[in-house]
Amino acid sequence: MASNRSKQDKYVPEALTEAEVLTRDVAAECFMALKRDPHDSEVFSEVPGADMALAKAIVKRESPYEDVTDELVEEILSVTHGENYEIHPWREAVLSVLTIEFLSNLKASSAQLVEDAVCRVSRKLGDSYRGTTKNACQQISGQRTRMRKTMRMLVLASLYLMQFRKMSTLEQNQDDVMSLVQASANGTWYRFRVLRDITVRQLREEMKSLMNETPDESSSADTVLNDSSLRSEQIQSDLKSLLKTIPNGSSLGFEQIQNDVMALISSDDFIRDEFPFDGYLSENGLNARGRFAFCEAMKFVRKMAPHMTELDALIQKSSKRWRIERMALVDLNILRMATYELLIEKKSSPGILINEAVELAKAFGAEQSSAFVNGILQQICNDNADA
Repeated sequence: MASNRSKQDKYVPEALTEAEVLTRDVAAECFMALKRDPHDSEVFSEVPGADMALAKAIVKRESPYEDVTDELVEEILSVTHGENYEIHPWREAVLSVLTIEFLSNLKASSAQLVEDAVCRVSRKLGDSYRGTTKNACQQISGQRTRMRKTMRMLVLASLYLMQFRKMSTLEQNQDDVMSLVQASANGTWYRFRVLRDITVRQLREEMKSLMNETPDESSSADTVLNDSSLRSEQIQSDLKSLLKTIPNGSSLGFEQIQNDVMALISSDDFIRDEFPFDGYLSENGLNARGRFAFCEAMKFVRKMAPHMTELDALIQKSSKRWRIERMALVDLNILRMATYELLIEKKSSPGILINEAVELAKAFGAEQSSAFVNGILQQICNDNADA
């Protein structure tokens, strides 16, 4: 199908071609027809100028849309059904097409698809539907953005667990990440920052931040843990467990990391971050949105894993003053993920990808992590400008 998108900047959205518009019209019409009669054999009859194979793939959820289930589409659309919102079959069909295209590629530009959907609804139903349709499209876009954020957090967790259980298979890694998510479903969320290489020295820094004072280096573990500033019995228990099991200068083992990450921390200091799976869980575990975010994260990890050596070489080449061995693990994993997206996957603009990496570094890294990640990624882009 012909396209008029610029070859100079593939990330700048332009108007859809007539064939692209017609194809999405046909897809929406097919949605409505199948709602009325799921056995309509004439629904995918040829329409001159439309890409019927694409329209059918969208509606029937064939490749590359096979992971976007009806249940997931319904969950996303339900977010738009607020007060003063009229559920019209045509609008629901158009928004279903938009949702499927959004979720099939969490990283491509969405501005033009949103504008196209708004125009398609208002053209058929009248301008009175424009405002609420635009708002619905923005809500769907917000769901997609949040889905991508959650997916990236799961990728980051997967990379950490791969680091600490080097001999595990990708299937075992997937099970490990799922166990973290399931523990979250039980109400035990703790910042992923504790997945860093935690040494005794770093643990003491964590305790200092809890007590707002600097403990004497010679203080015994019992003296520190008996401080009245540590009011939570759960926090005391967690810290005491860590002090007993961490050899001086070494990293935590996998089991201890998993226990630490999902430890129930009752202090407000540990629950300031937005709960990452809010809206992704049901009474029985993950809902359709949660399952989709998890599957997308694991697909990303499987695609990225064979390139780890290549990614580390690219990062090292652009890091003039830091050896990879000296980089904080949180920073290195964010750099690996972003470098893969920038130079191998290439599904979004460098500006967007770098900004997302910097936000991850702010959330899970140290004070200087965001500046460090930004600087390295900018250099990687400069060094590979012709790639």
